[in-house]
Amino acid sequence: MNEKKVGPEFEDQIGRSFGAPEIDHAFADRLEAELMHRADLRMARRARLAPRLRWGLGLSAAALLLALFFFAAPQGRALAEAIGHLFKIATVTEIPIDHSEIYFTPTPEPTFSMTLAPAGSVLPTPTPTPAQTAWPDQRTPTCEDDPCNFAEALQKTEQQVGYNLMVFATDPAGLRLEGVYVDPDNYVLIHYIQAGGITGLDLTQGWGNLFPEDASNVPADAIQPVLVGEFAGEYVRGTFAFDSATQSYAWFSDIPVFTLRWMDAERWYEIRLRGSGAQAFSSADGLIQLALTLTGQPVEESALRANDLKSAAEAEQISGFDLLEPALLPEGFVYSHATWDEAESQVEYYYAPPDQDFRYTSIAIRAKPAELFWQDPIELGVMIDPRDMLAASEEVDINGQVGKYFSWSDASHALVWQHGDLVYSMQVLVSTEYGGKITTEQVLEIARSMK
Repeated sequence: MNEKKVGPEFEDQIGRSFGAPEIDHAFADRLEAELMHRADLRMARRARLAPRLRWGLGLSAAALLLALFFFAAPQGRALAEAIGHLFKIATVTEIPIDHSEIYFTPTPEPTFSMTLAPAGSVLPTPTPTPAQTAWPDQRTPTCEDDPCNFAEALQKTEQQVGYNLMVFATDPAGLRLEGVYVDPDNYVLIHYIQAGGITGLDLTQGWGNLFPEDASNVPADAIQPVLVGEFAGEYVRGTFAFDSATQSYAWFSDIPVFTLRWMDAERWYEIRLRGSGAQAFSSADGLIQLALTLTGQPVEESALRANDLKSAAEAEQISGFDLLEPALLPEGFVYSHATWDEAESQVEYYYAPPDQDFRYTSIAIRAKPAELFWQDPIELGVMIDPRDMLAASEEVDINGQVGKYFSWSDASHALVWQHGDLVYSMQVLVSTEYGGKITTEQVLEIARSMK
């Protein structure tokens, strides 16, 4: 813990926030009655004592008993440590690195040329379909071998870990569900990602009052005490990262990693946001407000999830747009999901190989009303710096319409054109792991096939 002063309201919540289930309630009631009885005897002998003394004697004795419990019993010591801090305190803020530990890898060349094939029936991919490479091997996706929806994933996970899960009432704004994972230590991680970005948000929870041993060490002065409803918690911004100036791992408080931890009477929780793409949650207050939406009931499956639309038809239903879909796709690519941003009046839909992370290997298509799209000539709606695209783009023909095309490698392409009242922007990304090469002409063929 840091040395910051905290108000009496925060201190008053400590007892309720970290319940001590080891103390029998019947015993506590008998203890209180006995202490009050003895206080009454003292009052009878010393009638002139102030009325507050009775309460003082009882509370003092109870405090002494609790102190003995905390520092004598093993369970008490563990609980006292938990009350002291929810994060493991880092003893150093800079860790030197041996140069032999730094690995440099050459830029790989594409291993094969991609071919186009009829898109056919672009069926929705069941959600979640977590990529095995997204997490260490020991953390198991709930529905890896048997794809299922969110409600089914939660049910299977609860059966596996033996306790009911708390989930957000709705998907966090701007994020979509990626997967539900179970750790060998029996805690659960629900992972959300930003469509078209690298921002991710994790909701992790486990039974009991001890957080798992992990790499979440933080400097004591980085911890901010907070309240999550009636429960005490801690908030930290920053993380350890490689510092090229000192050739060491150092603590950076300005890196956009935001973490909130707290406990209730039954379990511990952590919400961690990585990246700056979800501004609503990049503060203590933002994460606390998100935490307060936790519920035991997931979103009704009958409702359209704006961040996880199962088909272009659902995207049309929620947006009111008449969308174009590609008739040609790279071989192995299928419909992944779509999102609807009401504030931006924009649909974004993805096609990707089922076994690849769509953030790194996919075709992402955005559709937005032309009158809104062209209001800001710098904002071209693509996921690269628009100024780079404007400076280096070339004009192309997309079914009689002038388009702007830009490519910065064999694996990265962007294209913008207008069709009717909508402006479409397409970005094609191919990861080095996937290894494929897609040409400019193939990208244009995909765009021209959209109907």
